[in-house]
Amino acid sequence: LGVGLILPFLIILLSDLFNTKLETIEEVSKLSKIPTLDGIIHSNYKNSLPVFNNPHSGIAESFRVLKVNLKNTLNSSDKKVISVNSLVPGEGKSFISSNLASILSLGANEKKVLLIEGDLRKPMLNGTFGTNNGIGLCTYLDYRNNFDEIVLKTSYENLFFVPAGEMSPNPTELLENGRFAHFIEEARKRFDYIILDNAPVSLVPDGLMTSKHADANIFILRLNYSRKKEVREINKTIEVNGIKNAIIVINDA
Repeated sequence: LGVGLILPFLIILLSDLFNTKLETIEEVSKLSKIPTLDGIIHSNYKNSLPVFNNPHSGIAESFRVLKVNLKNTLNSSDKKVISVNSLVPGEGKSFISSNLASILSLGANEKKVLLIEGDLRKPMLNGTFGTNNGIGLCTYLDYRNNFDEIVLKTSYENLFFVPAGEMSPNPTELLENGRFAHFIEEARKRFDYIILDNAPVSLVPDGLMTSKHADANIFILRLNYSRKKEVREINKTIEVNGIKNAIIVINDA
């Protein structure tokens, strides 16, 4: 009887000690002082835009809650650029970027939303919006195209998209040439919201370079996928780089 009680206890204790993945929102709140939102529930849909294709679903409602929370953070009309970041691939950054842009474009107020593919190394959004003609942010930064040529109208009302464009061997250098700042400045004049889908910040510096132009910076953590050490890395990244208005959003809640 004693062995029967002790063995399961030891197994549970050891499995907990060696488990490095985040399992609850409470764990994130304990490890970070950054505001943490309840987040996006798990999607059972195969399509990548459930906000449009399944507007009455639970996941669409969770994006509506995120929309309200962000509006409270962006409490003035001149604050409109939202950067979506993650430390590593696979945490759902592009999925959240595209659906957040979608939910912001819906409603009676008819807000114009611009979604920007900021990951110039491994873009994930081109397939979602069916654009693959080589024109995009890279060709703009390289002075080959102007603003109007790279901003594409999607099939969804009030939602516009800037693809990554033709792959560049030196995207970091392109982002350093000052032209991206002019792009964001022009986008602020024409759109009500601008969503930046950035490259993973722990792998390349691109995401940190583009996020400094944002009014709010979302960091994505995915339950049962992201590691606990990532929360500490997010804390350090925000402190060292002076990232403003940082928010953690939980994916797969």
